[in-house]
Amino acid sequence: MNEFMVWIKKAEPFLKTMKNDLATYLSRKQLDMMSYVGTQNILAEYEENNLRFYTDHDVEKLVVRNIDGNQLLENMRLTVEKLRNPFTDLYHWIKGELYDLMAFS
Repeated sequence: MNEFMVWIKKAEPFLKTMKNDLATYLSRKQLDMMSYVGTQNILAEYEENNLRFYTDHDVEKLVVRNIDGNQLLENMRLTVEKLRNPFTDLYHWIKGELYDLMAFS
């Protein structure tokens, strides 16, 4: 038991540092994912407001919102929905390990 307590005292600071680092990575990745959504919306809005004017309101010449089979906007939305933050699972795993170590202590 004493050996295990020595191991806990060595592992706990490492896990706490890792948890804090992962919290930073987690929030940064979430901001990146939200930036993708913002870029998608800006592209669609730009095309709606500006390119329609230059194409004389001909929807067939649009790129992002082309109705005739170009599914770029829909594909962009699906891609954003499928994005997953890989740091979420790792953060929760480390957090659980810390709880386990506290329970043993």
